[in-house]
Amino acid sequence: MSGLGICIKSAKRVDEVTPIQLKEIDNLVAELNPKEPFTEVELKNIPFGVEFADTIHLEGEYYPLYSIFREVLHLKNASQIHSWFAKNLDNYKDDCKIYEVTKDQLEKLLAVVNKVLDDNSLADQLLPTEGSYNKKYFKDLEKIKQNLEVLKTINLEKQVIILEISCEDEI
Repeated sequence: MSGLGICIKSAKRVDEVTPIQLKEIDNLVAELNPKEPFTEVELKNIPFGVEFADTIHLEGEYYPLYSIFREVLHLKNASQIHSWFAKNLDNYKDDCKIYEVTKDQLEKLLAVVNKVLDDNSLADQLLPTEGSYNKKYFKDLEKIKQNLEVLKTINLEKQVIILEISCEDEI
């Protein structure tokens, strides 16, 4: 599992749009020219593009692209979090795809992260990693904790939370 990338994003919830369709819509939105404002005509050519018009924004520091997602958490080499989701997502397959995550699942992950941060000796049992339990491991857990606290404030009637896993850190 080395080289895993984990990205948790939020997007506007639109009925009948699945997580995979959200990614496809985002890919089409990313093709819009980031140096110019997008037009309504361009959005009409994207499935559900008009529904996402109010949430499309530029994302990325060095190579900005339009996106419908707000990135909440991005970790490279995050085997401990990947393993947790593999055990706790009902429909999870080790196929490096996109999954919707519930608030309950995020709260459970936050509770596990807090336990490990409170008692580092629990790391191997609760959040095992392929790497070592060094400063970076626990620094990543602190980052995860901070970002999961932010996710708790998201209104899931209006937003969807997506977990994107990249097997080769391509996120």
